Amino acid sequence: MRAKFLLLMLIIGGVARGQRNVEGLYQLAGNPTMFIRFTERDGELVARFLWDETAEVHFLPDSGLVFIRKDEGEDGRVHIRFRRDEQGRVVHVTMGNGTEWDRSDGAAVSAERLKELAGNYQSVDHAENRLVILAGDSSLVVKQLSDGQETLVVPLSSTFFYSPTRFYTLTVLPSRKRKTPREIRLMNRENFRFTGK
Repeated sequence: MRAKFLLLMLIIGGVARGQRNVEGLYQLAGNPTMFIRFTERDGELVARFLWDETAEVHFLPDSGLVFIRKDEGEDGRVHIRFRRDEQGRVVHVTMGNGTEWDRSDGAAVSAERLKELAGNYQSVDHAENRLVILAGDSSLVVKQLSDGQETLVVPLSSTFFYSPTRFYTLTVLPSRKRKTPREIRLMNRENFRFTGK
């Protein structure tokens, strides 16, 4: 009985160590605003979709670098497959729907770029909703003028920022025309237009 328990503990420990190798941030290939963070929790691999505060999917180890979705989703029991590079580092994951995601360490965004984004913004749909973005050396602070709440966001790419302390995202939207004021989207819900410094 004791031998079976020890064997089970070794297997569980090996699974957890394998999951730690795949833990990290992954970016959808070719899309600077779509990120997934994989973390180990209670012997499961948890995928957190950073553009959607409610999207969290749990995976169980299947074999090696392959994991299977714990519950049946719309697409059934989805498998995900991680891949290593020539040095043995896990650098890529293919989701069950065929989308390709590359490991990311976030992005170093220049202080000049951050200063470009700083300024006053007004909601496109709710004129009374205003905010100020302040630029730091390597991050931004979003200050809601209605309640004074401030949220620090760090760049994961040059167009996508994320708060490390709570669910809060800022996406810089592409400009349709050169002279159109830049817009941002907060929490993938509300657009704000730049109104000046």
